[in-house]
Amino acid sequence: EKAKDMYGREFQRDESFFDNSSFLQGAAEKVAKRLNISYTNILPQQIHYYLERDLVGAGIFDPLLHDEKIISILCEGPHKDIKIEYADLGRMKTNRSIAHNEDLNIFIQKLAGIAGKTVDEQHPFLNVSFEGFQFEGVIGIGGASSRIMIRRLSA
Repeated sequence: EKAKDMYGREFQRDESFFDNSSFLQGAAEKVAKRLNISYTNILPQQIHYYLERDLVGAGIFDPLLHDEKIISILCEGPHKDIKIEYADLGRMKTNRSIAHNEDLNIFIQKLAGIAGKTVDEQHPFLNVSFEGFQFEGVIGIGGASSRIMIRRLSA
């Protein structure tokens, strides 16, 4: 989170920073210093993974989307465990949740942008299919929580 606060806009502006090992090392050193933690050689790799996941990928949903055995993902708002459904194991809660409603809104709006759709207060619903998934979401209005259901489409 600290690395995203400090460098997120730079990585969003220029994705080539993900391939710049000296920049990542410098960023990791500064983050470690700000957080008063020990710098280790693995810290730049960890920062690279989480920044790429959160800024370019699907954030907290990214590893779930890459697990081909998961057929659906449900997020009912911030601070609620994300639920998944496996093809062979059934439904279960994860130990993961979205921290802030705004994070879920950003994800839903990112999906809408990729699909060429608009999601806002006048049009709060998203229903799109791409990349082998069906995304159904709604951004929260008037204090309501945002929600998203992601279903893997059959091949």
